[in-house]
Amino acid sequence: MSEPYTIEDDIKGALVAIHPHDGFKKHGGIYAFTNEYLNNYVPLFDLAGKDVLTVTSSGDHALNIALENPKSITCFDINRIAKYWSEFKMAGVLALSPKEFKQLFLNDFVKKYNDRAYSKQLFELRNTLFSDEKMYQRIRQSLDKDTAHFWDVISESDLTRYDLFREVSMSEFWKNFNSYFDDAKYKKLQKTLPGIGIKYIDSDLLELPGRVDGARYDTVFTSNIYDYVPDIKYRVFIEKQLGKMLKPCGHAQVYHASGFGFEWENFRFKGFDSNIVKSEKSTLHVLQSN
Repeated sequence: MSEPYTIEDDIKGALVAIHPHDGFKKHGGIYAFTNEYLNNYVPLFDLAGKDVLTVTSSGDHALNIALENPKSITCFDINRIAKYWSEFKMAGVLALSPKEFKQLFLNDFVKKYNDRAYSKQLFELRNTLFSDEKMYQRIRQSLDKDTAHFWDVISESDLTRYDLFREVSMSEFWKNFNSYFDDAKYKKLQKTLPGIGIKYIDSDLLELPGRVDGARYDTVFTSNIYDYVPDIKYRVFIEKQLGKMLKPCGHAQVYHASGFGFEWENFRFKGFDSNIVKSEKSTLHVLQSN
């Protein structure tokens, strides 16, 4: 069995080993924001007082789920950097006003680009995300020791957004997918987030049943992981492993598609009742355990 990763391993991974568009791995490029209409489909699920398992990714799944008042949220991701970003974003919600959060996290630095005056410094994180020292220190106060240390090092490095994020721009566009960019819901999130138990598991989806220590969940969100897993492995996972993580009559979102072109309309899985859920902007394949 390999030795567990340390905070210094993660910092080294972030500084040296990141290639944002080079697949999914232990230390790789992260999503700044979701590209799913979470604000449109998460409210369709009854999550109040429930135990929820979800991808970590950009942290937006957890933030939108938190608005539904769950009992707990467990986040999983093969990419260890995702946890640090999720915690940084959550700390930002707790520390900043809605206006300040948008100012910092939706800072579309790409607009600063000028062919005649281009410089790498324009894209460095220390000159964008961490350019306001007072704001950063306020966020830092809500971080645990390791996460604060991670971002202290990153904020002083010459990493650019090209190095860390899969999307270069953090523009107003990302507001379209998240409920918490509404000021009233943001303020609600500030109140509910501290009372929700949130934990992280370093794992890809297929290895997850062996990493949850026997825990079972009311609802599981897998985003669009199916797109990156061979069909047969995903089907075997659903029919052999998924049920071990669900409570009786629990639900699992096992596929997400924007729009209504949906290849899974006739898919059925042993041991589950299947349901196609169509919201205004998304189509989901949802399974219910027997």
